Amino acid sequence: MDSKSRNPARVGRVEHNSPSHYAHSYTTKTPATQSKLTVKCREFKPLIRNTLRGFAEVHIGELRLTIKDVAVHVKGGRCWAQVPAKPQVRDGALVKNDEGKVQYIAMLAWDTRAVADVFSDAVVAAVRALVPDAFEADGGVS
Repeated sequence: MDSKSRNPARVGRVEHNSPSHYAHSYTTKTPATQSKLTVKCREFKPLIRNTLRGFAEVHIGELRLTIKDVAVHVKGGRCWAQVPAKPQVRDGALVKNDEGKVQYIAMLAWDTRAVADVFSDAVVAAVRALVPDAFEADGGVS
């Protein structure tokens, strides 16, 4: 019997010729209160369409990470941000819902809704710091 049939999931094995062999993962215990990351809005491009107010370019200093095309929205007095997304394509055509709206898929995903909400709140605050009226009816367009 070969090793794959004895252990079909290959649990506990490392394939030495796989890319994961070269990647290392480190796990550390973190305190209940983790340090906060600094989120700054570097640029805001207004685009008003339904709930959309525009797209932000945000920078997370501690990660040295810039995320472009973060969509910022407002509805019913609530503001939120969404990670970049791309349109869904099937058989070379855009996927649309029953109302004819193009369907999108997120390019990034957070582990939990709570983490997504913290990111969203930080982006909203950063956008407001750069463009105080970004979430107003005119989206900050002068």
